[in-house]
Amino acid sequence: METTQINQEQNTQDKDQNQDNSPKMDKNTNSQQNNKSEQLLKIMFPWQSFYDEQFERYYYFNPITEESVWDLPNNIIDKIDKFLQNEQENNIDIQQNIQQQKNINEQKQAQQQEIIDSLVQREEFDPTEIKNMDRYLDIEKTENQEKYYDENLIHLMKRPARKQADAPKNADVAYTQGGLDYNIWYNKQQTENREKVITRERATTRLDPDLDTGYTKADLYEKFSSTFCFHFARGQCCEGEQCKYYHRVPSFHECLQIDNSRDIFGRPRFATQRDDMRGIGSFMNETRTLMITDFKLPRIGAEGQKLMYEIIYRHFSMYGQIEDINIKGSKGWAFIRFRHRCMAEFAKECMMNQALDNNEMIMVKWAADDDKNQIEIDRRNKEEQQMVREAIEKKIREQEILEHNERIQAEREKVIQEKLRQQENEKKQQEVQENLEKFASILDQIDNQGGEQGEQEEDNSNKDQ
Repeated sequence: METTQINQEQNTQDKDQNQDNSPKMDKNTNSQQNNKSEQLLKIMFPWQSFYDEQFERYYYFNPITEESVWDLPNNIIDKIDKFLQNEQENNIDIQQNIQQQKNINEQKQAQQQEIIDSLVQREEFDPTEIKNMDRYLDIEKTENQEKYYDENLIHLMKRPARKQADAPKNADVAYTQGGLDYNIWYNKQQTENREKVITRERATTRLDPDLDTGYTKADLYEKFSSTFCFHFARGQCCEGEQCKYYHRVPSFHECLQIDNSRDIFGRPRFATQRDDMRGIGSFMNETRTLMITDFKLPRIGAEGQKLMYEIIYRHFSMYGQIEDINIKGSKGWAFIRFRHRCMAEFAKECMMNQALDNNEMIMVKWAADDDKNQIEIDRRNKEEQQMVREAIEKKIREQEILEHNERIQAEREKVIQEKLRQQENEKKQQEVQENLEKFASILDQIDNQGGEQGEQEEDNSNKDQ
């Protein structure tokens, strides 16, 4: 009776589970159910279950002994009970582990999303803050610059990078020994050519992102392991698609991957700024603001101020995402603040000694340190970015550990199944041996009975004679 109840409960549970989870069933669940049914059949061997429609209940048939019973033997019932208890305990443990893992993953995802949201909010300006350039420029144009750049970059990166120059111009920009030693009394460098004076020369080449952007060897063979091409920023790279560095304007996500000790071109940064503020930069602060001088205002007045904002934004926005522009017309200064310091580094090299709309030769250098609040925000952003990276790495490690545990569990199950098979085979052999012994004893009894009957017949025949 107990086995019939177990079978009926098991069948009803399987039906309910199939009805509830029928759209969610996959190969793993089907294979688990098949393994479970196979193990039950092996435990019940050689008994087979059948349903009697007349009595509306299950009965069991043994094909070896041709015996039919309503209930299984007690030893098989005990085995089935132990098997079902182990399965229930394993299922409970697995479900608890899965639920705990889901809860942990949900908490981690929520924490990571909060950190990412805070990063995005801190990287962006407060909507209530009034920017200087918003008073003179179209707000929609300034807000959509990242979207425009990303959409345009996908199209531009489908083609190979072109050669910006036929031959390298290393001779013009090469380093000469003693070239950095400057004599303030004679306004000359300490080199062999005593007549050479430090003078600024107008840039002969300029980067056009729409024309020069394309894929290089860095995109094909050294992905995520290279830096951006310095000569590409100057508009004078003669390598083209054979260049080992990136030929494109850096995006914000790429800027976040740059180490603080190096600039966007891979050059090492220093602890302090140069005295003339024209160097590579300092790793002690995250200066994102460029100072522009030697430009010409188109006209005096409000219209000239507005036109100057449009000119500066048009020339510099193609090299990075601009957050704000502040022009001091009375002093001939203009300050451009970019979203990231790497964008400012790239734009600085692109626009050095270039002309705007009035054929001038502008000077681009680093501005003074940003306000302390902005520096503190950048520091916190870096810490939170590190937290995000660590959280992602931790999640990857936990996933690897979980997969490793699953593999170990699968191997253990295989070992257990092999042991069960061995035990079942041994039991089968024992049962076969017992059956053979029974058959042999039955045959011996039959032979003995036949011999006794023959002797009685002989005795009877002798008596009759």
